[in-house]
Amino acid sequence: MERVNARRKIFWGADDGNVTGARRFHGFVGAVMVVQLVFATLLAQAPRGQGTLGQTRLGPLAKALREPQVAEAD
Repeated sequence: MERVNARRKIFWGADDGNVTGARRFHGFVGAVMVVQLVFATLLAQAPRGQGTLGQTRLGPLAKALREPQVAEAD
């Protein structure tokens, strides 16, 4: 979690003071979080290469993302 917060501060510039006002700051941080979630989802769905990490097992999140989604009927 600390790595994510550091990336949000350093890479995305959430703590450099360019965004003024609480509403704008929360909107900016919310947009950054959505972008990070999209990137994480795309990377989890990406096929794995057959290099030195080819023997790595998929985590539960990557397995769940690879399974077809079944729509629940009400």
